[in-house]
Amino acid sequence: MRTDHIEVFLNNTALRTCNEEEAKIKELLFQLGITSKYTGFFFTSCAVILSLRQPERLLLITKWLYPDVAKQFNTDWRNVERGIRSVVEIAWELCPEKLSRIAMRELNRRPSNSQFISILTHYIANSSSREPLTEFHRSTKNGARENEKTE
Repeated sequence: MRTDHIEVFLNNTALRTCNEEEAKIKELLFQLGITSKYTGFFFTSCAVILSLRQPERLLLITKWLYPDVAKQFNTDWRNVERGIRSVVEIAWELCPEKLSRIAMRELNRRPSNSQFISILTHYIANSSSREPLTEFHRSTKNGARENEKTE
């Protein structure tokens, strides 16, 4: 996160909060293996910010959320849907356990776009009371990490 960008808006709490939320969302996406090389990274970040401001957007994702994100990026809502779907597939392929942890329940299959955005929105909205995801692996009795193979 660029500090010079934040300093310019120091007197504007709403913009500072938005920048902090955006930074949290982007960090979470990075932890899920999604980088800024995917347009869906930016679409997802924007969708979560809009959903944090108005959670009812999650009820009409195709008719309300996608078109609003598309306007921000001067593109079609179908491109937004496809970009977010790609991000969901990547996160599911690379980090299904971490995604389940964020969702606070076991996910047996890849979440839909609306489920993914809802999971991220809920996590960010309640993230001040959560431990960081960097401590994801828990040790077992023999000292090995849960997700590592022991020989």
